[in-house]
Amino acid sequence: MRWNNWSQTASCQPTYFHRPETKQQILDILAYARLHEENVRVVGEGRSMSDIACTDGHMISLERFCRILNTERESGKVKVESGITLGILNERLNEVGLALPNLPSVSQLSVAGAISTGSHGTGIAFGILSTHVVELELITSSGTELTCSRKENSDVFLAALCSLGALGVITTVTFQCEHSFYLDAVRFPLPIESVLGDINKIVSAAEHVKIWWFPHTDKCIVWQANRARHPPTSTSSTINLRKKLHEIADTVVGYYSVDMSYHLSHYSPRVVPYLNRLYRRLLFNSSRAEFDLSYKVFCLDNLVQQYIHSCSIPLQNVHKAIHSIKKMILEKKYTLHFPVQITFVSGDDIWLSPAYGGDRAFISLVMYKPVGRDTHLKCFTEFEQKMSSLGGRPHWGLFKEWDLSKCKSIYPKFDDFVKMREKLDPQKLFNNQYLQRIFGDC
Repeated sequence: MRWNNWSQTASCQPTYFHRPETKQQILDILAYARLHEENVRVVGEGRSMSDIACTDGHMISLERFCRILNTERESGKVKVESGITLGILNERLNEVGLALPNLPSVSQLSVAGAISTGSHGTGIAFGILSTHVVELELITSSGTELTCSRKENSDVFLAALCSLGALGVITTVTFQCEHSFYLDAVRFPLPIESVLGDINKIVSAAEHVKIWWFPHTDKCIVWQANRARHPPTSTSSTINLRKKLHEIADTVVGYYSVDMSYHLSHYSPRVVPYLNRLYRRLLFNSSRAEFDLSYKVFCLDNLVQQYIHSCSIPLQNVHKAIHSIKKMILEKKYTLHFPVQITFVSGDDIWLSPAYGGDRAFISLVMYKPVGRDTHLKCFTEFEQKMSSLGGRPHWGLFKEWDLSKCKSIYPKFDDFVKMREKLDPQKLFNNQYLQRIFGDC
């Protein structure tokens, strides 16, 4: 069979495709691959846009390995099998009055995939998703089962929390959750220069903040959200009607119309700046408030296939980064689609985390797939170079051109991770072309 990721940006033809339902089945697959010296890669929902999951050997899909194993409501600890998606987990947590503290905007991610690539939400006091993990279980290439936490196998834990699938198969993950909460969110338009000039104040003005800048314009949207423990005391029919109309507009205009327009603009890319201005006026020209359960506000799943490249940079370099992107667009005539998104996370100590060592801002470029197929690589490569000069680190799941020389220079714990990989997978059972680029002949 031929496997393709969701966005159709990576594909492969594994010799074997497995859908295990038990840990023993995973152990049996690894034993067979080990005996026959065949490679293994694990895939969740296939939402990574790089070739990180690709293999010509054994592909293990975790789609059926997706149970909730234990829930401790008082402590907030929840143990799950690693193939469960964030979307399903969010619903199940809400049923027992719990929630994850922060979430990526995409909910169709497997838990293992999300933490292995450093997926993140936004909020300068909140880390990437992996920082909410208190324990995980890992099967190494030898079939050894390890329980890892900050108290047990702590070095393996800090490596495995963002491991690119290079250390073994993550079978279970235990999250530290909190009691269910609502988010009181608002978004409003501002000139991008006003935001950049007061970025520290903007970032600290709410618990969760993100910025959408519309390329080829001087406008952006600031989104801010704060926690609330109780629902509104009453909801009028007018408010419900307005919410429903917004949902219809977002679907009809924000999905079908955008998809069709950008597809047609492939034949005339010069119309893209006009489309960006049009959709900003139609969808984002006024303020909008939202109040709902946290996961329903955090998650803004995108239905349009697209190319995305994202890098994290030190918070103080956001102003320089956006100006550099604006200059790149003007000089190279790139037709960049909306939005350029800026999100914020706190620093951590996870070895290959894009936020290792200090607070970071993630800057993400978007080029819709039907349109960007001829130009996105050149644009993204230049974007990557510019972000690299500002201390940039990649989002591991979104682009595939980073290599050994770049990674060694930007990750202080990279050599430690390489040694851990040698220890846990000496025969390179979990190797593929993606990891070969990252780790070279290590």
